[in-house]
Amino acid sequence: MRSKFWKNFSGIVLVILVTLITSFILFRNLAKNSNYKESGTIRLAGVSDSAYIYRDEFSVPHISAASQQDLYFLMGYTHAQTRLWQMDFSRRIAEGKLSEIMGKEMLDYDKLFRTIGLSSRAENIYNALPQSTKEIIDSYTSGVNAFISANMKNLPMEFDMLNYKPELWSGDDCIKVLREKAWELNMSWYTDYMYGQIVSKFGAEKAKDFFPD
Repeated sequence: MRSKFWKNFSGIVLVILVTLITSFILFRNLAKNSNYKESGTIRLAGVSDSAYIYRDEFSVPHISAASQQDLYFLMGYTHAQTRLWQMDFSRRIAEGKLSEIMGKEMLDYDKLFRTIGLSSRAENIYNALPQSTKEIIDSYTSGVNAFISANMKNLPMEFDMLNYKPELWSGDDCIKVLREKAWELNMSWYTDYMYGQIVSKFGAEKAKDFFPD
């Protein structure tokens, strides 16, 4: 009886150890995908002259380039290198596409943002921008896409964990993310709505009894 117990116990411990070791190896390999080259020389089609990206002791990148086009190209490349999944996630929030990667639990969020229309108006906003602003956005977008194209088989771990790949960036994607961040930082919209409902129900004078300021 004791022999059978220890045999079963040893088997369970062995399975747990193998599972932990395998999980550790897989996680380590996934994590390595998020660590990209930050020293040495990289040749990028799209940069017209020599440029430098220096990271200080806080890992904050500083870019030195010969032209505005190169500067914004490298800004896009650097943003994608350090924050590609967060960029794609914000874009998906604005587009109402979270449920595609995170399941039906996100459908209400998708319905909300599709109703608000953060994404549907982005292309019109982009097209209405001055040409000089479009050129900046286009250079930035080219930098983002240069990183995506070069690393499609070596994406950050979040893409592997959720089993999908990002689409290439576009100029109006910058507008989508900008509008999504503006929405995220606007924390007063629901209180404004509540104040409006109180005034509608009780009148402006009585509403002041609730909120004198």
